[in-house]
Amino acid sequence: MYDGHSPTAEQKASLTLNGAKALAAYNGSMYVLSGNQVRRIPLNDGLPSGPPQPVFDISGVNSPFDLAIDSRGGMYVSSPSDNQVYKLNASGGVAKTFGLGTTPPAGGRPGDVRIDAGIFDDNGTVRAATIGLHPKWYGSGQAYPQLYGSPVGNRSFESVVELKSVKLKHVIDPDKRGFVITMAIPLIGTFKPTIRTRANFSATFGGGSKSWWADTNNKANVETTDIPNESRLYPECWTGLEFY
Repeated sequence: MYDGHSPTAEQKASLTLNGAKALAAYNGSMYVLSGNQVRRIPLNDGLPSGPPQPVFDISGVNSPFDLAIDSRGGMYVSSPSDNQVYKLNASGGVAKTFGLGTTPPAGGRPGDVRIDAGIFDDNGTVRAATIGLHPKWYGSGQAYPQLYGSPVGNRSFESVVELKSVKLKHVIDPDKRGFVITMAIPLIGTFKPTIRTRANFSATFGGGSKSWWADTNNKANVETTDIPNESRLYPECWTGLEFY
């Protein structure tokens, strides 16, 4: 965006940045969060008047995501992977930290659940189903504990049950080698706009390749042939999820 003006080729070239994530304007300059650096772009009548200039190196902030500047020039950087907002000092160091929660432990938090969806043969009837894997069981009904084991290790769940309240639709590919499932998961409790939590999603594609929606520390498991490893929740890799 160029404030209704048409930039010159030189001005366009001056804005070349790798990995730009966020920007904020203050006192005649545009500040850009690019990788682990904050850069300043001088403006003249809403257009860049020079190349990006390094301002802060914020390598100490884990996976910086967003940037904001208050009315006094105070600069803030958020890190969803740490659940923190950092206020920077004049040299780019952290002057103050605002906690947005705690980083989930590797084993998960009370109430965490993994939901797996797939196509199953139910006594001759092929149907879609979702399975809830609960590290800790807090439900009112009967728990069905399950232990998964392999040469790699073991992983236990206090309850593994079919989630029959989930609404499912599915389509199986004509060659019977793939499928697509959509699901609507009922939420427990009152979820209002701006309610935030942490979550993740993964999908397994052709050839057994797994992809995650979020992998904030590059440690989310992509194993698809070892059940104990595949069943782990990896909450330390999750990112923020906001309901609207």
